[in-house]
Amino acid sequence: MAFAACDVYYATQSSIGTDVLLAPEGRLRSYREFCELLSRPDQRVWADPLIWFHLAIAKGERRQNLQRALDALQELSGFLDDSLAGGASLRARWNAEL
Repeated sequence: MAFAACDVYYATQSSIGTDVLLAPEGRLRSYREFCELLSRPDQRVWADPLIWFHLAIAKGERRQNLQRALDALQELSGFLDDSLAGGASLRARWNAEL
């Protein structure tokens, strides 16, 4: 929900994941190929909200949304640690990076 509040919806996330793959070959796009895709407005429709979110954050805007997104990521890390019985590896890394 935190990402939806930032106009980054689940459909956006999965669509970008699909764009990373080149359909005919079934391989990942190179960094350059992905940047070229993002340079075409008609091809980056799903990525625009995510790009706008990052630009707003870079300008110091939307701090409340950013905190909600960070809280959601921390909650997800804890859930994955608990679910995967991997100890607190994700939680430890999260704490180390902040």
